[in-house]
Amino acid sequence: NFLNDLQEQEKALQTKDGGSPQDLIKNYLNFVNVLDDAQVVIKKEKAEESKKSEQSGQVFNVLVQYITRLKLKTSVDRNLLQARILAQKLDATQLFNPIKTVALAVRPQNIVRFYEKAMKSQKQLLTADRESMDPAAVLQNELQEKYQNVLISYYIALHYVQEHQSQGVKQAL
Repeated sequence: NFLNDLQEQEKALQTKDGGSPQDLIKNYLNFVNVLDDAQVVIKKEKAEESKKSEQSGQVFNVLVQYITRLKLKTSVDRNLLQARILAQKLDATQLFNPIKTVALAVRPQNIVRFYEKAMKSQKQLLTADRESMDPAAVLQNELQEKYQNVLISYYIALHYVQEHQSQGVKQAL
């Protein structure tokens, strides 16, 4: 039953072009919930089967590792999507306006939080996959991490601009 749910959620994520970003975020969260359920079922089955043979326990370990990788990849994708959505809503020109007419709907530090969460999950994924990854994929992940660090620095600098702290802007950049 949970395998059908897993396939349905995976299909919903693969057809992400048809829906709104909020629907996509909802699909990511549903997918993670299905993965959590799958992980619980696998662990229960592993406990039962490991009593019968050691080899079946190894199969369940592979399944748990696969589910964990899926959850981490989904977390990276979801957090990056949420950061991009908030970044699109941020009006950076309003930060540089000396006369504050309206309170900002999006704060730069909220965007930073999503990038930091994505980087944390990406590092966990990279640690789990480092031995099996080819050197090009490792370099691509390192480049992506450096890019996200630049974005984090940019949004931290925007936060300091918002707070009128020029020293913080210099440190962030």
